[in-house]
Amino acid sequence: MEKDLPGFFYAGNHKGGLSVGKAIASGCKAADLVISYLESSHQKLLKDASP
Repeated sequence: MEKDLPGFFYAGNHKGGLSVGKAIASGCKAADLVISYLESSHQKLLKDASP
């Protein structure tokens, strides 16, 4: 789903399993993806804005 919707990140126990550990791991992975997405978007904006 995330591949078709750039900037949308899906996490939680319903994605990878019912345990608390899997829900936390899913949230951490989603957070890493969000950080990477924002960093790459920021770099693209800077590149596009330079003369």
